[in-house]
Amino acid sequence: MPRAAQPKSASWGKQDKASLHTLIVEGKVDIEDTSFANIDSVQARFFPHRTVRNFRRNFKDFSSAFNLDTELDGARVRAAQYHEEGKTSVCFLSILFH
Repeated sequence: MPRAAQPKSASWGKQDKASLHTLIVEGKVDIEDTSFANIDSVQARFFPHRTVRNFRRNFKDFSSAFNLDTELDGARVRAAQYHEEGKTSVCFLSILFH
């Protein structure tokens, strides 16, 4: 007996990412809270056109990427301030082979 075709959810596009980013910046969404309860409430309130399962995965991926971007931006600002003070920094990577 053939299975019923399941409707495919639309891919997580630029508009959805931009909408979620705006909600985070405006303080309407707590990106640090990755509990299912929080993610499901965000999905129901702002993204009802997305399936819960799809939205949970995308929210967690977006959360990780957003946090990483925030940290990198902060590091870039600190580095720029450090260089403006006339200081230089050197990064040395050493790999030891046994």
